[in-house]
Amino acid sequence: MYMYKYPIKQGYTRVKLTKQQHIKIFGRYSRNARYEYYENNDSYVLQMFEVWYTKVANIIAYPFILLFNGIGQFNELNKEIYQMLFQKKTGCFVSDMRYKKDIKLKEED
Repeated sequence: MYMYKYPIKQGYTRVKLTKQQHIKIFGRYSRNARYEYYENNDSYVLQMFEVWYTKVANIIAYPFILLFNGIGQFNELNKEIYQMLFQKKTGCFVSDMRYKKDIKLKEED
């Protein structure tokens, strides 16, 4: 079973990054995602989650998705909706880590 490990309890501090800083460190940036950034002495951690309006759209579209996929997919669809709503609890989010020394080397190129 998945257990979320809060980065702050692992020695990271939560930081805010601008879009330009995000692109410089992690690359691709999406407006349709919510990002949380954490930093320690030697690395950055990114956690990417669904934005609220994506969750609302999926809940509103739920009956139509169920019709298109069929009643046989009811349990699987419910599981996916649950995972989307409780991403930290279920582990259904994207996490990425970059070492600061690698970022500095990339700047020199």
